[in-house]
Amino acid sequence: MENKIQQLTEKLYNEGVSKGKQVSEQIIADARQEAANIIEQAKKEAAQITETVHKETEELKKNTLTEIRLAAQQMVSDLKINIQNLVTTKGVAANIREAYQDHQYIQQLILAAIKSWKAGELGAVQVIVPANQENAIKDYLAVQTDNALKEGITITPNSKLENGFRLAPQNGGYYISFTDEDFINLYASYLRAATRKLLYEGE
Repeated sequence: MENKIQQLTEKLYNEGVSKGKQVSEQIIADARQEAANIIEQAKKEAAQITETVHKETEELKKNTLTEIRLAAQQMVSDLKINIQNLVTTKGVAANIREAYQDHQYIQQLILAAIKSWKAGELGAVQVIVPANQENAIKDYLAVQTDNALKEGITITPNSKLENGFRLAPQNGGYYISFTDEDFINLYASYLRAATRKLLYEGE
């Protein structure tokens, strides 16, 4: 009887130990599998994050280079415009304004313009001049023009006209302007075209 109890006890013990060992082995196997799954998922997420960061870095690099390129192009464009304006201002404006301070030179221009007007058979001409130069221009034309040329010429002062002069038909309607700004704009247009060709040639 005692042997049977001992055998039964040993059997139950061995079965419990065996069962416990199987359970523990299963737990360990499941834990290992779970750990492997977690590591695999972490690797996938890390790879995805790396790829996303790489794409974002490339996009940022591309956008930065584009902005730098556009800024450089704008700077070069602004520089060329400044060069054009500088050439125009230094090369034309100062000399023309200085010439227009020479009243004798302006009087000669007026005489030449009147002769061209008459030669073109445009009829009676109105010469519009700065108010402070009216008398001097009248005196000059009185000496320099013959009687035939004097006919049909009217000198009209204009207080808003600072320098130069304008020619217009007696009945009005239009005028041809010969101020310093007119000549600056005229010459500047040619200079800008030449300078633009020089600066932009080859682009």
